[in-house]
Amino acid sequence: MLQVTRVFVATVLALVIAACGDGDTEDAAETTAAPTTTAAPATTAAPETTAAPETTAAPAGGLGAVIMELPTTISNAEQAAEATWVVWDEDSCSFVETDDHPDFYQAVLREAGDSGYRFAWTPEDNVFDTLIVANESFRVAAAASGADVTEFDNQYPSEEQPLVVADLVVQHDPDVVLSMNVLANLNPAIMSQYKEACIPAVAHSVPHEGQPFFGGGEWYAVGRAQAEYLIAVAEGRGWTTGDVDVLLCSHSAFVQDRTSPYASIIGFREVVKESFDVGDDNIHELECPSDIVTDQANVADWLTAHPDTQNIMGFGINDLRTLGMVNALRESGRAETSIAGGVGLSQESVGPLCANDPTFLTSVDFVPQLWGEYGIAIAQDIAEGNPIPSEIYPQATVVDAETIDQATC
Repeated sequence: MLQVTRVFVATVLALVIAACGDGDTEDAAETTAAPTTTAAPATTAAPETTAAPETTAAPAGGLGAVIMELPTTISNAEQAAEATWVVWDEDSCSFVETDDHPDFYQAVLREAGDSGYRFAWTPEDNVFDTLIVANESFRVAAAASGADVTEFDNQYPSEEQPLVVADLVVQHDPDVVLSMNVLANLNPAIMSQYKEACIPAVAHSVPHEGQPFFGGGEWYAVGRAQAEYLIAVAEGRGWTTGDVDVLLCSHSAFVQDRTSPYASIIGFREVVKESFDVGDDNIHELECPSDIVTDQANVADWLTAHPDTQNIMGFGINDLRTLGMVNALRESGRAETSIAGGVGLSQESVGPLCANDPTFLTSVDFVPQLWGEYGIAIAQDIAEGNPIPSEIYPQATVVDAETIDQATC
């Protein structure tokens, strides 16, 4: 049963850039130039069920030679028919829906040539492993394509810096900005600055109405998939509904709806209630600011207050939070009767997964090593006036000890 669930979960999360319609879903910046000898990463293959059409034409615009064709955004004909496509309208300084688009979208990174386009990327930070990988991917893709890409650091969890960054981006006046910001409450102020400056902005990680969305992953689907995986493990260990407690490591800074990373908590909670009949009294949300010391301490406090609790199922919005949780479970002597999953396939999860850790069982790979290729290719299309889907997701996959790429270990 566990193996079947693994296949199911991987299929659910193989959102090879699923282009859906409107769903619920440092001070001074420096140009992200990478050494000219740095090669772009190899393209990851799309699952067989989401294969691109046999003949995929490169987008119009003629920016130059094709450097990389990334997996198709439409997984099937039905989804393609329902997808909402948008194009930048300079007159209204907004994205408008269009019916004039190809049947399929494929992100194609091209040589910039003499286009003269300038792009901006505003990452969450330069601290977390996933973002370090993602930011480097922008440098690699910029070097490979010759694109002018400038990085502006939002310095999460700062609530002031993203607004400062938006002002800096407006002063920089790029042709397109890829705006990563996980604090959804700040998005209206950020996007209004770009709107006023007539700069097309792509929302990353947290969607914003009126803007196309390029996401590391669809948070709600991630939470549901992780819950399905852990439930299968729990059932395999003989756990029953009445003897399971669920610990969710989140953060109060997130808007608690499906417009933010908190959507993964919503999805996880729904599945454990619906599929494993865990009651609200046995589901506990803990404050985890993604500071491993504080995360571990807060989980430890809960464990101290519940000394007799066993059979714990844990989920953190990212791997760092999950590792803090797992460390607290180990210290309390309850790791062997607990299971947990994270998000990001970052260094915090790679070690446990490679070691076949009995507690930290799984993470979700958002392929951050390809965000730069996707992001710059999308920006190139917008600048060229080409239509794009309103929602774009790279392939996201649940990874465990059996499926992790051993080259990563």
